[in-house]
Amino acid sequence: VNMASLFFLGIGLEMIFGARKLLLAYLIVGVSSSLASVYWYEASVSVGASGAIFGLSGMLIAWHCLIKYFYGWEVADVGEVFIKWAALI
Repeated sequence: VNMASLFFLGIGLEMIFGARKLLLAYLIVGVSSSLASVYWYEASVSVGASGAIFGLSGMLIAWHCLIKYFYGWEVADVGEVFIKWAALI
């Protein structure tokens, strides 16, 4: 499930932000989610990409809301489809 989620989110986010920014965001969100997991529950070891993928979903939703708020136009071709898909994750 993680690979499919990363594949489909990655396609849309790479079109929006580019490969380098997407990689940087993925690494930052992945490390941040692992640190947050350790902070909340110190007795377990957290390994995996679920937190990073969830963070990328949040990044897409935030981008769409900001574009819609500041520019007043819908980004239906990329944003709406991926937001609906991200909600299913």
